[in-house]
Amino acid sequence: MSVSFPEGLELNWFTQTEPNGADMNKNWEDLKYLIALERTGSLTAAAKSLRTSSTTVSRKVSAISDRFEQPIFLKNQNSWELTALGRRLFDVGIKLEAALDAISLSIAEAEEIGQIRITSLDFLNRTVLFPNLKSFHEDHPSLNLDLHSSNSNLSLAFGEADIAIRLARPTSGRLQARKLLDMKYSFYAPEGGNVKEWIG
Repeated sequence: MSVSFPEGLELNWFTQTEPNGADMNKNWEDLKYLIALERTGSLTAAAKSLRTSSTTVSRKVSAISDRFEQPIFLKNQNSWELTALGRRLFDVGIKLEAALDAISLSIAEAEEIGQIRITSLDFLNRTVLFPNLKSFHEDHPSLNLDLHSSNSNLSLAFGEADIAIRLARPTSGRLQARKLLDMKYSFYAPEGGNVKEWIG
């Protein structure tokens, strides 16, 4: 997202540096006081929205006027009105505010995206996990699942997996375990066959 500046606006005010080369980011910060005063219409309300004092708002707005050597607001009896310069600065500030909000949103969305590796037995994946993947994705669209089918026990402690689904409760390690379901087992043999030999 780009921010364009109105023609004739003194661009170097936004990019000015101190003699030691440090960026004067405070110039960008000052715009939020101008924006707040225009939106709320009073020093008190602007200060409340920014969680600061009305004196600070007044000082910041005056600093911008001093920098351009002309007023950015005209104070009427019950209101503050932007001058032509103030309106141009306000428009730039709104664009900058939108750009910063978009960046913050992108960062927040990126932080929500994660991956969980689940290790389980093959038949548990096929009968329990796979049939529920669609509903899980609908509830957690930004979460990626890495399903690992194996009869071996991957180490949760060493980060080989985040969650392990097994048939027995772990007997070692500082792990949290939770029962998911009951499973029934039965023995089967071909009718008329040698059961003893079949069972082995």
